[in-house]
Amino acid sequence: MQYIYVNKQYLPADAPLVTADDRSFRFGDGIFETILVAGGRMWDAPAHFTRLRNGLDYFRMALDISRLQADCCALIAKNNCQSGYVRVIVSRGANGPGAIGYMPGEGAPYYIIQTVEKPFPAFGSVKLWVSGHRASLHIPCKVNSAMLYTLAMMEARDNACDNALILDAHGHVCETASGNLFWVKNDVLYTPESSLPFVPGTVRERIIELSPLPVRQGIYTLADLAAAAEIFMTNIGGLVTRVSSIVPLGFSAKSETITTQLRSLLEAQIKTP
Repeated sequence: MQYIYVNKQYLPADAPLVTADDRSFRFGDGIFETILVAGGRMWDAPAHFTRLRNGLDYFRMALDISRLQADCCALIAKNNCQSGYVRVIVSRGANGPGAIGYMPGEGAPYYIIQTVEKPFPAFGSVKLWVSGHRASLHIPCKVNSAMLYTLAMMEARDNACDNALILDAHGHVCETASGNLFWVKNDVLYTPESSLPFVPGTVRERIIELSPLPVRQGIYTLADLAAAAEIFMTNIGGLVTRVSSIVPLGFSAKSETITTQLRSLLEAQIKTP
């Protein structure tokens, strides 16, 4: 049997939990982190827990997560999760006294931990669609309300693409619907700067550290992408994923040398005890 961990107890993984008054269910009032598990251990966990703390501070959720890492490790062991993910989902809790509509009351935030068994991410490629849905919010963490990304992914599917490229209201390149974006041009690695409305990923930070090329962070447009030699996406689900083409921009990858090299460097780091 597989278990989840919530409110200091283990429950069957399919146990019903959310009530109609839960603010995460009603309003998307919550945040989450997904951490890679390889060889039965979490990879880069401190970066995820730091981002989670930043999110709790930003959204003013008074939740004690001092035991969270230990709780995650215990659930990984209990479920014998050797390869996959451990996911932490935080809710502000049910509407308590003083709550009026969107205004939270005296609720009690809580977290749920679950593990998901999956093979180690394979190296793949995606075709991107330039989404008409634009990013506007600059927040420091992953949030439970993901309608922008859901709509962008559905739009990509409608246009026979695998993922969506998301711009801001001014046409600046931000991210994909499920990850951060990098590209190579004239022996420089480029990525959007974190002042733009997207969530800087933990894998993004590792790529910046590992890059054999100088890295430039800035504000860029579709014209910058069109001139790239290679483009790749980073996230915890695929690590480093090659972008084969962008529709209707007309971009087609001319090489994948740096993409492949960075994927290999990252994989070696993950698999080194």
